Amino acid sequence: PLVPVISTILQLSPEEIQSIRENALNATDNGQVVIGYGVL
Repeated sequence: PLVPVISTILQLSPEEIQSIRENALNATDNGQVVIGYGVL
């Protein structure tokens, strides 16, 4: 499941990535989100 996430990240701007990181930190109830964006 991480491959689509990675390919999507490569198309994002730094501002979008920062927003996603903040959202991922807030979405602690969703383990997949935390894992998917934890490498950023």
